[in-house]
Formats: sequence, C-alpha cells, structure tokens
Amino acid sequence: MKPQLLQRRTTLTTQMRQLLDSAEGDLNAEQSQQFDAWKTELTQLDTRIANETWLDEQERRAVGHSLGDNQFDTQVDQFSLRRAIAGQAGLDVDSGLEREVSRELARRTNVAARGILVPLRCFQRRVVTTGLPVGGPGGNLIATELHPEEYIDLLRAKLITARLGARTLSGLVGDVDLPAATVSAGAAWVAENSALSSTDAE
Repeated sequence: MKPQLLQRRTTLTTQMRQLLDSAEGDLNAEQSQQFDAWKTELTQLDTRIANETWLDEQERRAVGHSLGDNQFDTQVDQFSLRRAIAGQAGLDVDSGLEREVSRELARRTNVAARGILVPLRCFQRRVVTTGLPVGGPGGNLIATELHPEEYIDLLRAKLITARLGARTLSGLVGDVDLPAATVSAGAAWVAENSALSSTDAE
C-alpha cells in the first residue's frame, strides 16, 4: 500500500472535522459543497485503500513459501519488530521477512491473525553489555589484559616550578634520602677571656 493514500485520508478527515467545528450551526451552500467534495474523495480513497490492501496480500501469497525448521529458526533470529510494525502501518519498508515468518507461525499454530504474528523469541532477546568504564552484567565475560611495558606516565606540558628556579632530579630509580639541616647556626656576644658556650650540632 502506498503511504500517500493513508496520509491523504488523514488530511481529508482533519479538514472535514475543522470545517464542521468552524461552522456556526448548519453548513452554508459553499461549505456544504466543499464538504460533499471531500466526502466523495474520501469514499474513493477508502475503496482504493481496500483494493491496494487486498492486492498486496495476494502478491505476498503468490511469492510466499513454507519455511523449513532450520530455515525458520534462522529467519526468526533476523525478525525485526520495528519493521513488522512499520509494514503494518503502511510505511515504505521492506518487511517481507516479517510477513513470511508471520505466515509460517499462523500455519504452525493454526491461528488466523488479522494483523501480524510475532515470534515470542523477539521478546526474549537480551543484550549483555560490558559498560566500560563502570561495568555491566557481561563485564566478567571479557578478560582484562595488563601491559605494564606500555605504562603511561603523568603528562606535564610545562613545569611552572622549574621555570621559577626549582631544582629537579631526573633518572631516579629507588628511594631517595636527602640530608637536610633543621636548625640554623647561632651567634652571640662573649666577654673577653670568657669561655665559649657549647652547643650540639643538629
């Protein structure tokens, strides 16, 4: 079925409703003439839509074939619920596989559906995600490879402290212990011929 037919039908019904709602009381001669013209076109559209629907069904039956068990399972895995709905809505999508699966389900279950039958397996699919970096339900299924030889150091574009005169030590391997003075030297006045006071170096 052509989507334009359904779109035109929706447009006509909307215009007819707006015309009735905007009229004060009964329709005048001009409004009645316009309404009758739209009504005639709508009737013709309904007939054409019914014919298109019937012909589409006959074409589908003409090219249809029964799917074997192995082929049916493969086709079910490729069944798209989105394409099935779009095809039933008259949109321009390739929903031939979905129609074939629906007919095979109807044949196997002996169910005459007015719409389209959907395999239960479509609602049992589950996507297992790993969800990096937080992790997901399938995170334990994928091993984490550690490459210490590819260690990435912290990147520093420019060291402001070095430009201010700070001394940096490079090429260090183990722990570093640097001696440092904790108390500065002291000074004092001593009387002539007097002994110097003793202090311990720290």
